[in-house]
Amino acid sequence: MSRWICLAGALCALLPMPAWAEGISQAIPNLSTILEQLGSKSFRERERASRQLERQADEEALDELRRIESSHPDTEVRARVGHVIHSLMERTTGIQQTFHGHTKEIYGAALSADGRLVLSGSCDGTVRLWDAATGKERQVFKDHGGVVGGVVFSPDARRAASASWDQTVRIWDVEACKALHVLTGHTDKVLDVDYSHDGRYVLSGACDHTARLWNAETGRELHIFRGHTGIVRCVAFAPDARRAVTGSYDSTIRIWDVETGKELGCLKGHTNTVMGVALSADGSAIASCGCDGTVRLWDAKTGAELHRFEGHAGYVYTVCFAPNGRRLLSGGEDGTVRLWDVPTGKLIHRYEGHSKYVMQVRFSADARRFLSASCDQTLLLWAVPR
Repeated sequence: MSRWICLAGALCALLPMPAWAEGISQAIPNLSTILEQLGSKSFRERERASRQLERQADEEALDELRRIESSHPDTEVRARVGHVIHSLMERTTGIQQTFHGHTKEIYGAALSADGRLVLSGSCDGTVRLWDAATGKERQVFKDHGGVVGGVVFSPDARRAASASWDQTVRIWDVEACKALHVLTGHTDKVLDVDYSHDGRYVLSGACDHTARLWNAETGRELHIFRGHTGIVRCVAFAPDARRAVTGSYDSTIRIWDVETGKELGCLKGHTNTVMGVALSADGSAIASCGCDGTVRLWDAKTGAELHRFEGHAGYVYTVCFAPNGRRLLSGGEDGTVRLWDVPTGKLIHRYEGHSKYVMQVRFSADARRFLSASCDQTLLLWAVPR
């Protein structure tokens, strides 16, 4: 009998260890026992184990907990570990809300001016509307026939616009949950969209190397902005809606006159694709980011480069000004969101919470919170340190 026991033990030693059990660390004492209790038939024992895990878990245990959440065979254990991860993130990172529902990467996100609604666009072909306070999904818009990139609310949040790889822009009635206009004209994938601050115009950028200006009320095309020699990856309006800014795969940023459609200036400095652009609330500064791994600040009038913010590892996909113009958010390939001081160019804070690329960041109107969207299929709502 003892030989059989020894043989069985030897065979077990040769079997591959399940992914969730690899590297069970010393960061959480008795973790294996706690995991067994999380899957217990006794509700009280499961609750007790959840409380114990929540008390003992800290930032050092996050990677391990995420591995367990994604690979443990027991759905009850995965759910309870996921809850602990969420609580831990709230305590240690400033995350106030997590939004789950998309089934593929999220490329676009927006926060309504009153901070009550969140909008997102994803590679799963949907636009989703969320309650910012509860994280609950309120509506799913499924009309697009392809990946949804940029999304944006109108200033009063009664309408929204979305850009899609199906070559269209759609304007939605948020309250009625239906499409009001389908804007057609682009001849390739539409990647980004913005609403003017007065609500009169919609701006789009596409793989056909153009940006287009639309009447937001009627859906009529007003101008085609031609000049870029590559894909137009990102678009933004100036606060006064008299100028528009676009960034391109041709590594340039171009400024346009909204009334005439003429090009006013071309900013050169990035050495690779420009992935994101933003304008300060007073319109005096332009921020940009790109595949050269940098965030840059420009004088909107002279086109001079004022600051270069460096620190991200890899591509930087998104940038956003705080309403007062003194802070700047960026997100990128390294999965982090970074908060910068605009006057000095110094890093204020680095946020870690996403497990994959950060594709979009958006400040709230009071600058006390921000929203981030990621290829990890989640949106996160964060508190901003004062």
